[in-house]
Amino acid sequence: MKLLINGCSYAEVWGGKDLAKDLNLNLINLSKTGASNSRIFRTTIDYILENDDIDTVILMLTFWDREEIRVDNDYFDYNPNGFRHNSDKLTEDYEKYIMNRYRYDFDNEQCVINLLGRVLTTSAWLKSKNIKHVIFSAPGGYILPGEKRKDILKLEEACWSVSEIIDVRWSANQYLGELGADGPNNDLPYNARHYYPTEFKPLDDKVKQWLAEMTSPAMR
Repeated sequence: MKLLINGCSYAEVWGGKDLAKDLNLNLINLSKTGASNSRIFRTTIDYILENDDIDTVILMLTFWDREEIRVDNDYFDYNPNGFRHNSDKLTEDYEKYIMNRYRYDFDNEQCVINLLGRVLTTSAWLKSKNIKHVIFSAPGGYILPGEKRKDILKLEEACWSVSEIIDVRWSANQYLGELGADGPNNDLPYNARHYYPTEFKPLDDKVKQWLAEMTSPAMR
């Protein structure tokens, strides 16, 4: 049976090898540098639809302003600053869309609504397939200051009532930094840093704790 991990570069660097060994599961890590949450959800579901040996899924979400676009049967991740990878494969028109129109399309609160909705439905789908899972965020802090819309508050309440969904405002990166992890780019805030693979044991322990709590008789 397999442990499937998915995320952006944060989860890619984390790797999950020690966690998989502790859980006695074979590791599949679909994480990709520059990935959007859309890619994380899409590739996780695609993989599970084609493989029936997934025991546990760990989704380590990324910055919520990232999105992806499908062009000629390929996918490209981007944010308001431009494409995250492989932009040389796209025409100038797509670059103009990202650098011009997307900055007007982009809406902080709508991104949050989209994220929470997909977190909730993905968790429900995984649960329907009896797959143990934990969903949390690497950078966390998904909402900017200001009054929240009622639909965000409703989605938040629905998400936090699901034990498998860890409040995605919580940051795994922040958690590691506050526990003493340093990483190679220590000029950045804790929540935006990458860390060395040797510094991830506290996160491994935290994920194992969550999984143990979710599979205990009291949580069933």
